[in-house]
Amino acid sequence: MPAPARRSLLTPVLLVIILVMGGEIVYLISQNRRLQTMLADVPSLQVLQQGQTVPSLTATDLDGDNVSVRYGPNEPSTLLIWFSPTCHICAENAEFWNDIYRRYHGSPEVRFLGMSDAGADDTRAYVADRQLAFPVICVTDASLVDVYNGHVMPQTALISPRGAIEKVWPGALEPGRRDEIGAVLDSLTMVPQTSERR
Repeated sequence: MPAPARRSLLTPVLLVIILVMGGEIVYLISQNRRLQTMLADVPSLQVLQQGQTVPSLTATDLDGDNVSVRYGPNEPSTLLIWFSPTCHICAENAEFWNDIYRRYHGSPEVRFLGMSDAGADDTRAYVADRQLAFPVICVTDASLVDVYNGHVMPQTALISPRGAIEKVWPGALEPGRRDEIGAVLDSLTMVPQTSERR
């Protein structure tokens, strides 16, 4: 095929390719805008925030009994432990959670509350497997999960007697964070620091 004929055939092919690519770009831009709009409409999945206030709650414990947790001037501080049976980082934190519960649960200044995002059967099996010593409730009500920002696991948080989040430790609890949690609980309970802390 002579060169001019090849050029004349190549021109329409290139034009078709350019038009197709232009159409794809326009399509991708419209899809991107649509996805951005959808993401803007979805509430952000974030952890509990310092200063946030949480409401009193009623949920079911592992025996199927209703448990009420109230906040107010005569209530203790609450160490909240958000976990999920499907969370591997939660499993890594379990030994430390048990340790601080054993050390501080006798104090009237602090109470412990484990909150599981699973049903009673899965939570019961997980608690037995990890030998969790602290009280645990099952929180499967979507509105309560939203209010307590329970979409990200794990979270360890200190809640004031009036229900305000004072401090949050999301994720894995490495030694420095464990020391910080112990120091906070020491200050609440006036327990002297010991060498048992890990």
